[in-house]
Amino acid sequence: MPYDESTPAHNGLNGSGVFARSGDIAWEQPEEGIRRQILGYDDQLMLVRVLFEAGAVGRLHRHPHRQTTYVESGVFEVEIGGEKAVLRAGDGFFVPPDVMHGAVALEAGSLIDVFTPARGSFLGMEDDFAFGKEGQPHQAENRSTDGSPAASSTPPAS
Repeated sequence: MPYDESTPAHNGLNGSGVFARSGDIAWEQPEEGIRRQILGYDDQLMLVRVLFEAGAVGRLHRHPHRQTTYVESGVFEVEIGGEKAVLRAGDGFFVPPDVMHGAVALEAGSLIDVFTPARGSFLGMEDDFAFGKEGQPHQAENRSTDGSPAASSTPPAS
């Protein structure tokens, strides 16, 4: 079935199911120039495609999840723990838990993010390690590009 406005991007704690057809999954727009699509998840693992327009900023943020990202296309300046690198299609990076990180799209492109455990905040739930048991609805205000609470004194950066 093709995507329409009534197709949910996810199914809450029920997970995504075993197959993901991108044409059937809704896109979300967490920030100007950025769209994301949750391609598969359960409480322990999540796969997300993130499309950036040129110049779009995934501002600095942190979360308790481990994250690894594959640069599917484009060119990005990525900052992790104060270190910066320019990464291109075929490159990747790893973000340990609670380390500040962000990205700037130097050219339009796509990132493929993998999180463990799953990002509850992307599903409209509190984002903690009790995701699979005690997840609670939250208000999405003051969230960073990836849905985590925005760092209040951190300037936008990669």
